[in-house]
Amino acid sequence: MKLKRWRFYLCNLTDESGSTLYEVESSPNKNKQIARMKALIGITDISKVYKIGTETVYALQKIDLNIYKNEYVALMGPSGSGKSTLMNILGCLDTPTGGEYILNDNSVAKMTDNELAEV
Repeated sequence: MKLKRWRFYLCNLTDESGSTLYEVESSPNKNKQIARMKALIGITDISKVYKIGTETVYALQKIDLNIYKNEYVALMGPSGSGKSTLMNILGCLDTPTGGEYILNDNSVAKMTDNELAEV
């Protein structure tokens, strides 16, 4: 029987004034073997900003996340916290405003439309 590894990630979400709306951190039980492996999905400082008229909506602010082979990850948070926005970026359905997204050692920003369609 193979054990599955679960890690939960929570993001520090702040509003425009810098006030923390909610905060989630990765599990402290990070296995040393995982730390040596290369991440299948790695995002660094991912941000997504929507401008609607004069309003600016910060859907994601400087999110870091690594997901390794054989891991299950759950994204949790209240309504409007950016879960769907992050999933759309991870699924290559949307592009981040800032930051870097590495998928299988390839920068998603440098992928062609055909390569993105295969994801």
